[in-house]
Amino acid sequence: MTKSSYLSELSKIVNIPEFVTFTKKSLQSPVLDFFIKNISKGRIFAVRSSSTEEDQIDKSNAGIFDTFLYVNKEKLKECILKVLEKSEEVIVQEMITNPDYSGVVFIDNKLSLFALAPGLNEGITSGKVFTTDFLFEKDKLIKVQKAIIKQGLFFENYSFVIKKSNLKLNISENLFKEVLKIKKHFKFNCDIEFTVKNNIIYFLQVRPLIKDIGY
Repeated sequence: MTKSSYLSELSKIVNIPEFVTFTKKSLQSPVLDFFIKNISKGRIFAVRSSSTEEDQIDKSNAGIFDTFLYVNKEKLKECILKVLEKSEEVIVQEMITNPDYSGVVFIDNKLSLFALAPGLNEGITSGKVFTTDFLFEKDKLIKVQKAIIKQGLFFENYSFVIKKSNLKLNISENLFKEVLKIKKHFKFNCDIEFTVKNNIIYFLQVRPLIKDIGY
């Protein structure tokens, strides 16, 4: 399956930001230009590859294709063309700007690890920010690794909280149930990215987890 196939399946069961896909064949028709022309001003997109060479059960090949974030209407076609130079398909997905916090979830047959931090998911996946990590065995919380205090984070029972706004995501009741739903649907161990704004969870992508958590 490609990234776009995973996203299409994901959209059937959980909330995700709107997305469209284009192939090299799209460049031979007015579809792409029509899409860009009708984008309202102020919308921001993530532009990334969707290739059969990535996100497979036995290999991820993460990072071998271009990804562009914070792409506005004026730069959209340029970024799409750059991705299509190397990949057979491109995903254009609306970005949730100024999210309250984001995270990644790794879930295998025994454990699930939730890593959360304020802001966009980009800082987490690149390893540039500290995260608060929740480790579960089935539905039992067995370990919490807290982020540094200056981020203004703490956890309360099973919840991740940002002090300045008192925003809260209940790991055990909300996100946990959604993640289990995703794993059950795809029938493989999952690497899941998500973001949260105004207490609404938006799932950004799912792909196979190449290795067990081994926390």
